[in-house]
Amino acid sequence: MNDKIKLTLITVLACLIIINFYLQLTGFQPEEKPIYRFPEYIQSSKNEFIAYELKPNTEIEFSGIKLSINKDGFRDDNFNQNADYKIIVLGDSITFGADIEAKKTYPAILEKILNEKHDLEYEVYNAGVGGYNLHQEVESFKNKLLIYQPDLVIVGFFQNDLDPIYLNFIFNRNIFLKKMPFFKYVDKTAIKRLKIVQFIDYSFYNIMEQFFYKKIYRIYDEDILISANELNKKYFFELENLSKEYNFEILIAEFPYLDNDPFRNSFEHRFIEKIKTTNSFNIIEMLAIFKEETSDLRSLRIAETDIIHFGEKGHKITAEAIYEFIS
Repeated sequence: MNDKIKLTLITVLACLIIINFYLQLTGFQPEEKPIYRFPEYIQSSKNEFIAYELKPNTEIEFSGIKLSINKDGFRDDNFNQNADYKIIVLGDSITFGADIEAKKTYPAILEKILNEKHDLEYEVYNAGVGGYNLHQEVESFKNKLLIYQPDLVIVGFFQNDLDPIYLNFIFNRNIFLKKMPFFKYVDKTAIKRLKIVQFIDYSFYNIMEQFFYKKIYRIYDEDILISANELNKKYFFELENLSKEYNFEILIAEFPYLDNDPFRNSFEHRFIEKIKTTNSFNIIEMLAIFKEETSDLRSLRIAETDIIHFGEKGHKITAEAIYEFIS
């Protein structure tokens, strides 16, 4: 090794030692990054537009509730293709039935009511997935459910369903480490204690996070950045076009926050009202129906601090309201 290379290496090493000493002196501490880990019943999706999905053929107990995921990756029995009338219910954790038994969710109750009161055989398929937004619901419907040729599609809509996919589901440190062997090695060794290593790791992680954050908004429409508002219009129109092409009806059940400010996201509520006039959708505003049952929306909560999810009573009211509407 010649003298120039030796001098260069010594200089670089000296700089790293000085920087490390400076970081220690100034008390540098990398910000803790939230690491999202999928629950046991969720997996990454090969479809980047869907991002994640329920793990097919899974039987587990989660938060004290039995979860049975079918072959399609939904919390229901396998689809009954021989039914006389087929209904598919899209939605998020409300439709999925967060912290409630499957048979007590509004899709299951609706199916029971329909089959008890009519001679026809009805299939009401719960395709709700916790955390899904409108984009994921429509993409999931196109890719997994359209083949079942439904007669009616119900969208269980909550105000945050217009939001983009959550960042944690697209980018997390576990995925990052799998793709970067050096940082995976660093994570397992004592070298991680060095402030200079923590600084490099933290800086590079932030750069990669920003790259993936931008990608969230770009994967939908051929790398063209468009507003969430326009994106949601696009998906509603796409759903409407599918309904015309495949001859099914669409019903939207709009759920409120369970507190004194039920439409706190007034933009989303106005957006749905506009969709009602521009698209051929029927909409049930569940706020009015809930208020017929109780003057205090908080009494419908599944838990005292949960302002989004309703318990058994709310699911029963929803199922009965949808039944009355479609009957």
